[in-house]
Amino acid sequence: MERREMNNNEDCVSHCRKQEAGWTDPWRRRLSWVLFLFTLAAPVAGDSFAQDNASNASSVAPSAPVEFHIPTQPLGSALNAFAESTGWQVSVPTELIVGKTSSGITGSHQPEEALRSLLANSGVTYRLTAPNAVTLVPSAVSSSTPDAQTVPLEPIGAGPTDIVDSKPVKVPEIVVKEVRKRESQAYTVDDTSTATRMPVPIHDTPRSVEVVTRQVMEDQKVIRFSDALRNVSGVSQSNDQGGQGGLFMIRGFVSDLALFKNGFRDDSVFGTRTQRETINLERIEVVKGPPSYLYGRSDPGGVINQITKAPLRNPYYSAEMIIGNYGLYRPQFDIGGPLNASKTLTFRFNGMFESAGSYRDGVESRRTFIAPTIGWEIGPRTNLRVEGEYLYSRAPIDRGLVAFGGGVAPIPISRFLGDPARHLEAHNGKATVTLLHDFNDMFTWRTAFRAAVTRSLYSSREAWFFVGNESDGIMNLAQFRIPTTTQSHYLQNELHGQFSTGPIKHKTIVGVELGREVSVASVSDDNGNQDTGTPGDFSYINIFNPADRLFLNTPLTKTSNTKDVNNILGVYFGGIIKMSVENVLSRSMVMALVRLPSCSAQRPPLSARSQLWP
Repeated sequence: MERREMNNNEDCVSHCRKQEAGWTDPWRRRLSWVLFLFTLAAPVAGDSFAQDNASNASSVAPSAPVEFHIPTQPLGSALNAFAESTGWQVSVPTELIVGKTSSGITGSHQPEEALRSLLANSGVTYRLTAPNAVTLVPSAVSSSTPDAQTVPLEPIGAGPTDIVDSKPVKVPEIVVKEVRKRESQAYTVDDTSTATRMPVPIHDTPRSVEVVTRQVMEDQKVIRFSDALRNVSGVSQSNDQGGQGGLFMIRGFVSDLALFKNGFRDDSVFGTRTQRETINLERIEVVKGPPSYLYGRSDPGGVINQITKAPLRNPYYSAEMIIGNYGLYRPQFDIGGPLNASKTLTFRFNGMFESAGSYRDGVESRRTFIAPTIGWEIGPRTNLRVEGEYLYSRAPIDRGLVAFGGGVAPIPISRFLGDPARHLEAHNGKATVTLLHDFNDMFTWRTAFRAAVTRSLYSSREAWFFVGNESDGIMNLAQFRIPTTTQSHYLQNELHGQFSTGPIKHKTIVGVELGREVSVASVSDDNGNQDTGTPGDFSYINIFNPADRLFLNTPLTKTSNTKDVNNILGVYFGGIIKMSVENVLSRSMVMALVRLPSCSAQRPPLSARSQLWP
């Protein structure tokens, strides 16, 4: 029986050999050796691969030394300076570094070495989570944590019948929190200060707040302030003021008193009627609802606050050319960076020039804007910022089409019913100085002063009324000349507080605002003669045939000469309280803000003729 089985096996092997074309004995032996060597090498390679992974998880490859100039300062500020100098991402819970100070570091060092030096004697250490990324953790965890659990330690290899003589080990509770940083190129922001004059998370603000970020404006290529506000619900342009776009409506209320820049009133009843510029804006914050509790005299619709760009500690250079329809071309630039090696002096410079036509015949505009900003880190707790702006604008006054019969005149929308040679020409300048000083980790002092001057000349011929039969299309043109000078000065002093009393966290503000606004305007006009229908006695244009027109340089009559003065005094204070008490409140917040305003307005007596201009 066994012999027969062997013959069967041999027959099978012989048959298999015939089927394997090209396979000979030498090749079979070589393959056997290769498989044998691979089997021996696999465990060694696996151990090496595991060791490499373990090594990479615990450290990163040494990088090039970095030059550091970080003086003694709060640990949080020192870590920010470290991140800017190295490009590393540092994640840390805020409560871990509150009240702690770093001795700083100076000179050329490896990033990891510098980080260890900054954290020395702080009770904080770091854990590498990725190349150039660390998470800060406490350097030691107390073993007396109330929620710690006692777990017996069992050695490897101990069977169920083995007796292990070991003491129990307390394993401390580990709380994992998500720590993330909002990207600068984002469509949303976490904190705003317009609603409370304090940096507060939007989800903790009991008001309707919307923000248009710089990234939104960049992606949409926004060059008009009104276009940026199209992203905010409930906000629309109210009256374009002859094509200048100065007024907006918030929740149905005209808000000519609700425009601010960096917390200062940017406009008042003395509106300059010029398009606001967006090139130097970091974001636009809109708070809906009555804002008088913080900003004094205002409209009930809400507040629009423009936040300007800050100086940069790292070099940045950007130039762009925008070309569009109707002859639009707009070169613009944005540059910034440090002015010295220690990066205590920084700057930002934005500017643009714009030349544009219009879908309206003969309408052209010119705009020039520059905005330099200087930042000075006087000390580890004191910072000074100086900002300037200059805007030149020249554009015709375009009142649109005219009423005809029961509707709009049946003429092309491209027809301009005025004198394109006359313009609104405005020069607008602003200067702002802001000083911030941290007394400690709880209290910060802010002093800011803003001065603004605007000189404008409103010169136009505008459609006024039909002469004779409306069907003839002869439109009388009124002539206006209104030079205006507006000045405003504001001073703000604020004390910000952030501290805790047991389970209650506080944010407080106490502030005083002083302001003075002065506007001097003179109105001269010629409204034509409504009693005569004889062409040649007045300036006119035929709305159906614009070549049939007459522009007369008739003497103008002064109808108003006014000076308005507003004096503002406001005292405001408020606070935000967050409570988290076990078994009582999981989370609760209370906010209270109060402003005590005082405003006086002065106007000299007017002539009887000037009563026509309320």
